[in-house]
Amino acid sequence: MSIEPQEKVDVAIIGAGVVGLFIARELSRYELKIMVIEKEPDAGWGATKGNAGIIHAFQLPFNSLKGRLCLEGNKMYDEISKELEVPFKRLGLLLVSINALESLMLPFVYLYFKLKGIEVHLIRNVRKIEPNLNEKASMALYFPTAGVVSVFDLVNALVENCRENGITFSFNRKVSGIEEKKEGYIIYTDKGSVEASWIINVAGVHADEISKMAGYGGFAIYPRKGTLLILAGKRLYNHLLAEMPLKTDPKTKGGGALLTFDGKMLLGPNLIEKVSDKEDKSSAPGDFDDIIKKYQRLIPALAKVDPLVIYTGLREASNTNDFIINIPKKGFMNVAGIQSPGLTAAPAIARVVVKMLSEKGLTLKERRDFVSQRKKRKKIKELLDDINAIEELVGKEPDYGEIICPCELVSKAEIANAIKEGHNTIDEIKFHTGSCTGECQGSYCLVRILDAFTELGLKEVTKKGEGSWIVRRIEG
Repeated sequence: MSIEPQEKVDVAIIGAGVVGLFIARELSRYELKIMVIEKEPDAGWGATKGNAGIIHAFQLPFNSLKGRLCLEGNKMYDEISKELEVPFKRLGLLLVSINALESLMLPFVYLYFKLKGIEVHLIRNVRKIEPNLNEKASMALYFPTAGVVSVFDLVNALVENCRENGITFSFNRKVSGIEEKKEGYIIYTDKGSVEASWIINVAGVHADEISKMAGYGGFAIYPRKGTLLILAGKRLYNHLLAEMPLKTDPKTKGGGALLTFDGKMLLGPNLIEKVSDKEDKSSAPGDFDDIIKKYQRLIPALAKVDPLVIYTGLREASNTNDFIINIPKKGFMNVAGIQSPGLTAAPAIARVVVKMLSEKGLTLKERRDFVSQRKKRKKIKELLDDINAIEELVGKEPDYGEIICPCELVSKAEIANAIKEGHNTIDEIKFHTGSCTGECQGSYCLVRILDAFTELGLKEVTKKGEGSWIVRRIEG
């Protein structure tokens, strides 16, 4: 027997990863009541959080859904970064040959990409632009459209813009069941039920489970782990780098010697296929050595570089090995199996989703008051070249003048603003402000962040939600 739902919406989006957020933003252009339901304390805590932030220039095979949407999504990031004021750079990818056979194959690969309409250039004497490459490196293919985006800023911007356009977010809310009604569905959660005319399932590694709850199997998700290394020390290269692949490496999906948006060296990811636990983000003892060994073939000096951070994420690979975007039954849509290049393809996926929903009967009436521009909060780190702007900001709000995180130049005001907006775990503060991500990894700023929580009256602080207590005041 169904329970009278506590809330009613036109569209319920299950999953607040980057794909779910882009879909929510695209739907917010229309007169719809939309709710995003997420089991984690904040947005982007699944595969998005473990993402390298790379905007791919291409994805093979070109005739796959992920191949087509990768190319479309890549083209959209210049406009998106301007509208949402999100840091984005097209650093370019160098696909490098470091032996005779790779050099022999490179011109043929160049012609293949040219015939497919991909912007690519054949570079000779590649060590002139990347002098730390292996001495055997001679030629490379250069893909100028490859880039890197600040994933933290992108997620934050999408949430803020969605909220400004009227979308409701319900975090820390786990879906336990779905009941199909004559018109629409009732979604049962640990925080009450929600009635929705449409459900969009963007639940990442749990998307197959949500689909089964709605009465449709159809596919399976097999999570695959991938570990990334952020390295300390002076940067050794300025482009995204990968070796010309002649055969598939079973220990990697691709990967490369990459860069974070703020210029830190980033290596990986590797590939671990047999993962039984969909929440297992542990790193294996040999991951670091394996990744360093692979990429020092490109840049030998990497063998002497120390790690700053080692972290592991989960890819939501499906049994189809491609994106799954379908409407298997009235009022229910799957957007699943969105592994790499999911970040690149995300805005294009959102447009496909809206088009399909319209074709299947969802009434889409454009809003006149849709807000496309997101006004970004000021950050001291981004104003270093404008001392007058810093003085003006500190004059209006003195806490901008107190630096809590010296490594990443995060001010007390930025920390306090994030807490006031409801981000009450350490990982949320880290994700929203960039604190604790620098050279000291929080050894200096963590105590000061806890002080900020105390000043604002919070009695409990966790690292990432229930059960991960850092501070817990027990009364009586």
